[in-house]
Amino acid sequence: MDQKTDQELITLVKQRDALAFEVLYDRYARSVMGLVYKIIQNDEIAAEIVQETFIRIWDRCDKFDSSKGKFAGWMFGIARNLAIDKYRRLKIRPEAAQNQAEVLQMELAPSGSSAVDEKVNKELWREKVRTVLNELNEDQREIIELAYFQGFTHREIAHNTGIALGTVNSRARRALLKLGTIIKADPQIQGAIEA
Repeated sequence: MDQKTDQELITLVKQRDALAFEVLYDRYARSVMGLVYKIIQNDEIAAEIVQETFIRIWDRCDKFDSSKGKFAGWMFGIARNLAIDKYRRLKIRPEAAQNQAEVLQMELAPSGSSAVDEKVNKELWREKVRTVLNELNEDQREIIELAYFQGFTHREIAHNTGIALGTVNSRARRALLKLGTIIKADPQIQGAIEA
């Protein structure tokens, strides 16, 4: 069973073959953990997300379509989305409670306070980055997010997504060229970057 390809294994999983599912889990659990940990930075939560990823694979294996890509890319996409969702939830809820003193300090600070200005500038910068990234196609945006926001090397991206290293390199190069063109064309964005 260990010698079977991912495609053969996922086909068996679609037939509810638990042994094939175990082989996939053994084959990929560590890599999924590495991906999730880079986003979450917490062993316990990352382990929960790994489990949730494989539960989703089991529950939704019929949704996998090999004509749209490799199993590994589909699986890492599930893990990445779960990790990002969890990260966002953690940022919204616990941090709001933990940082009440900081919020109070910001509310009490004079309107010309550099802390307030800094927070506003950071939020404006984030919005500009989101706007620029939305100009990229989905494939290019994924590579940029994995490389520059999650810290993966091109080789790690290729390994984790099942995309050929040369394709990862060319998508990154095209994305960076397009980003450069967009930034040069918008003086407001260029000014924010130089600030």
